Amino acid sequence: MNNRVIEKVSVTRSELIEILIVGFLIGVCASITGSIVYESLQIHPFWLYFGLFILLSLCIWLLSKKFTRSGKASISIDGFVTYMIENNSIQSINRYDFSESMAQHLSAAFSENDALKRQWDKQPLLNIHSRDKNISSEAACKLVKEAAEYYAIEALSMHLSDYFNQKQYDKSELIEFSREDVPSILLSNRFMELFSTPMENRAIFENDFPEEKSEGVIVMSIGKNGAFYSKFDLVLPKGAKVTRENGSIVIDTSNFKLKMGIEFGGFGYSTPRGFEKYYLGVNHIRETRNFQITFNAEVEFKMLAALQRSKWDYHAWLDGYFENMERNMCGDKFFEEINWRTVSTMIECGQKIPSKSIQPTVEAVAD
Repeated sequence: MNNRVIEKVSVTRSELIEILIVGFLIGVCASITGSIVYESLQIHPFWLYFGLFILLSLCIWLLSKKFTRSGKASISIDGFVTYMIENNSIQSINRYDFSESMAQHLSAAFSENDALKRQWDKQPLLNIHSRDKNISSEAACKLVKEAAEYYAIEALSMHLSDYFNQKQYDKSELIEFSREDVPSILLSNRFMELFSTPMENRAIFENDFPEEKSEGVIVMSIGKNGAFYSKFDLVLPKGAKVTRENGSIVIDTSNFKLKMGIEFGGFGYSTPRGFEKYYLGVNHIRETRNFQITFNAEVEFKMLAALQRSKWDYHAWLDGYFENMERNMCGDKFFEEINWRTVSTMIECGQKIPSKSIQPTVEAVAD
């Protein structure tokens, strides 16, 4: 999967030559046609200038579309969570960052907010495919979707902080969005609202929060009881806006508009054979269910964005973010990283090797 959408904005040399040749031919034809039209519209200057303005705007728009290829780029990353039926919980899968975070965030939220835990238990994922109208899993599905969205937001926050924490970026060209600046996102995501609440305002951190405030700023903290705190901030180029539209998080900058959201419909996810048994230690496959969770993002480049050569590095964080999401969330990427095909092959070969009885040696008998 190629998620480097910013690189796609650049135009290759052959395409540039193509544009110049076509532009020259159009210019010749336009010059001849313009002379004829000018003679006929000379007595109506308003319509002449209006037509020229429309023509110029159309040409600029077409060139902008050419420079930005289609003008849009779409990203889709499929991850998964493993639901343990007996414990009614999400299994933390070692070395799979998305799964580990989902399990941690759900557990942390349940340890602090009893209402969320009651909703999870009352309408569990176990009932997601039930045909009984009186049985529902709506509450659990909504919690899983919000937890996955929080994962994407937290990943973006960390990536932006690392990206713009480099010396070449002028701090005066950046703007930092804090918890108070994005109430629309906080109100609709209970994990973000809970985990970004300052520690001193949360009773669960009463024994963990120091009595005397230190000079530094606490960015992230995990309490002894599993409580989780993460300072929310989004560092973006000046002029950017963060909103929510139709359930999607929208980041609008001067060069592009990013829409991202989570899709969770209860669809199953197919894991490789033997994964649950040998990697998760599950005796029977019926003890678990794997659910697919999809991260969707759409980038729409703005008109003339590709023609602007200056300050594009302030927007190039997008590629790195998509790469991080693919590496840490994509299920196929996870199995590739742990070399599961090689591991499963070794397991199968080991099972086919006949066991040999071990005969005691003379020395062992003597002992």
